[in-house]
Amino acid sequence: MKKCLNPGEITASVTAIANMLAKDLSVNELNVMSNIFLMLGDSLAVIAAVKTFNEAICAEDKPTREATNKPSDSSEEAHTGKPPE
Repeated sequence: MKKCLNPGEITASVTAIANMLAKDLSVNELNVMSNIFLMLGDSLAVIAAVKTFNEAICAEDKPTREATNKPSDSSEEAHTGKPPE
């Protein structure tokens, strides 16, 4: 069973985590931490995009079961309609 994500719960959770982290950090530390998480988010977005791209490209390259069971044009069956004896 797939579990769907609730956007409201996610944003509330992330906000709570940010507030917990921020209470003990200086402004400079907050700036560094913020930039680290921005970079992490960008990196994850690139990874997801590449995976999506690769899945689409690789799906096109995979032969289907029907295509792999078809005789090649050079076979006797392709020319005569009869399987070889």
